[in-house]
Amino acid sequence: MAGTIFSKDEIIEGTDNGEPYKFQALKDGVEGSGSIYGPGIDLLHNNEKVFLKKYVDPAPRSLWFNAFVDYQKKIQNKIEQSSNAKQLIAGIHRYFQDNRRRFWQTIEYVENSKDMKKYLESDDTTWEQRMMFAKVFMFAMKVLHEELRLVHGDLKPANLLLIPLNGGTYSVKLIDFDRPILLDESEVPWSSEGYIGSEGYFSPEHKKRQRPTDKSDVFTCGLILYELLAKEGHPFNYATVSADYNENAAPMPHLLGTFGNEESDRLIEETLHRMLEPNPDDRPTANEVYQVFFRAGGSIRPQTPKAAQDHTRVAQPAYSAPVASVSVVTNQSPVDVQALKGAADVVFLLDSTGSMTPCITALKQHIHSFIEALVHGDDERNISPVEDWRARIVGFRNFEDCNKSEKNAKLYRKFGGGGWLISNPFTRDENELHSQLDKLKSFGGGKAPQESLLDALMLVLKSGFLPTGQQDAGEADGGRAWRTNGVGRIVIVFTDAGYHPTMSYCAEKTLFEEGALYPLDLRGAGLDELQHAIESGFFKVYVFAPNISDYDELSDLSNVLIMQSDDEDEGLVKMMSDSQIERLIDDIVKGVSRSSSDFREIPI
Repeated sequence: MAGTIFSKDEIIEGTDNGEPYKFQALKDGVEGSGSIYGPGIDLLHNNEKVFLKKYVDPAPRSLWFNAFVDYQKKIQNKIEQSSNAKQLIAGIHRYFQDNRRRFWQTIEYVENSKDMKKYLESDDTTWEQRMMFAKVFMFAMKVLHEELRLVHGDLKPANLLLIPLNGGTYSVKLIDFDRPILLDESEVPWSSEGYIGSEGYFSPEHKKRQRPTDKSDVFTCGLILYELLAKEGHPFNYATVSADYNENAAPMPHLLGTFGNEESDRLIEETLHRMLEPNPDDRPTANEVYQVFFRAGGSIRPQTPKAAQDHTRVAQPAYSAPVASVSVVTNQSPVDVQALKGAADVVFLLDSTGSMTPCITALKQHIHSFIEALVHGDDERNISPVEDWRARIVGFRNFEDCNKSEKNAKLYRKFGGGGWLISNPFTRDENELHSQLDKLKSFGGGKAPQESLLDALMLVLKSGFLPTGQQDAGEADGGRAWRTNGVGRIVIVFTDAGYHPTMSYCAEKTLFEEGALYPLDLRGAGLDELQHAIESGFFKVYVFAPNISDYDELSDLSNVLIMQSDDEDEGLVKMMSDSQIERLIDDIVKGVSRSSSDFREIPI
């Protein structure tokens, strides 16, 4: 290794593909597993502090060196294409090869952090912190597996950086991404070399040199959570860990503290135990584990620091070399919180014609992200959590086309899952909300460039109000009514078409059941009547639509915000692409959060 370790104050400079680079090492480089790493300064970019990492393995002469470089860049490109991932990952600033063709990366330097290993060894680590660490850790793993489709492959407490934030909360960053594995790629450049990992944190299949999967990560997460939350600590003996994995089942854990009640505690203990099942198929996913923690949030009964340390600790390897990281901030308080920080009723009003299939599909895939972002909020971006939410899905098409004849009505019932309006009741259950989306079928449209958006929007606004102070309706039909006080009332519209400027809905003329739900006559109404309904009910309306002139007029209404794509034809589809949907959800959450804290009372 002589001559490969960079020294303190050494200048690393040159040109790669015509682009100059110049860095100064702040410390002597540390030899790691296949790399040399340490802090440095980017002298060409505002003296920004970075982490320098120079790869020793693979060397440029290696048969898989070029494939390795391409693989790393593919991972970074995947991150760059996702707005959500770019927020969650402190990524690689740049790649370059020096004049000796050695491969370098410069990575974000994480200030004011401490790895979980140090917290586990500290007598000051409280039960509240441990529970919070578990939640943000599993959220990060959920993002890694489901959104990025990546396997870390070398998880351990020393590779989990925790960064204190204001208000007693933390963010978490996963580090040491030497050899992450793309779940959707069949080939891994270093497969012939074996898969890296750390002793004591291998899964059984990883230990057997099989390719690690997301369920392999889950097994390792289980080991870490045992150390973090269970009295037993790490469930296996490091000296005989391979034999233990193959021959013995992990013991059922017993929590160091409580998540608020016996049922929640028992569910968490059972989930941790399932994470260590020898058969990967029997383990839960990272998202399933996170959901258990999320639903068990509730009140937390603090334990003394001493009680939180009453378990076995085993010294771990100190090596940690950041290459990429995942970050998430949680706003859940470590103490009992009774007061609600925000309340909102949200209606997703969706154009359900045939061309809207990509949009509806994207919402199905990301509605969970919306709920999570809504409930958690984000202090750094001044997004308050909306802990008391109700939501419902309403689909709309062309009223006149659906009601033109009994023949059309029959077609819409058969293929469209209903009439021109598919109206579901409010729910507080995420699974039910997802079910409402699943039942929404894209059908019809295409012959005329306009749909009955104004009619549908007016019916949603005029769904009635619950009695003052009532939180939910007792009957199904009333489940469409808005709450009156202490709550934001928001309608979120998605459409890829224009709209009829004059309404035509009449309950007596409709061939579908919504006539009984909405006994109104809107014939001849237009933007003036819609404006009155919005203002009188103190509604906020967000419209995601293509760039067509119809929406210039609609944007003139108060409390209506139009979010338009650049393209007239495929605009909404592009807005709902994987690279954009998380950004849209972020915009929606911001709007809902603002509206939930800017509600008005409805006189009943």
